[in-house]
Amino acid sequence: MYLSLQACQRVVRYVSLVVERIRDSLDGHNLESVLLELGLRFHRTTLDHLMKFEYSATGAMAVICDVNEYRKCVANFKIPQVNSLFDTMHTLCKLLQVSPENLKMVCSGDQLSGLDRTVLVNFIQLRSDYKTAKLGNQLK
Repeated sequence: MYLSLQACQRVVRYVSLVVERIRDSLDGHNLESVLLELGLRFHRTTLDHLMKFEYSATGAMAVICDVNEYRKCVANFKIPQVNSLFDTMHTLCKLLQVSPENLKMVCSGDQLSGLDRTVLVNFIQLRSDYKTAKLGNQLK
């Protein structure tokens, strides 16, 4: 079984500590607003970071596991919009590992069907086999 990378573990510990402090300091609408903003920024930062790399099958598995840890972490926010964003990110990461033959099917699945096509294509382009497997043709 894959264990999350050390950086992921540190991020989860830090974010969990911040959320604990926020919960100790705020309540009601203020609590929800701050956790929503933290969740949105955490999502954007994580997604921007993921988009900087190219992923082999092994790297994709590592990223899937790390994003799953982030999903568990943000579940404690209890903010449905944030949960949904991280669920979608997790599903996008699966595009990095799915076999080329199944790529079109996964892209049209419930979780990804509503996303803009350019988001899907940009994510698939992160695969190390994007050019060699001619994955751009798979999505036409």
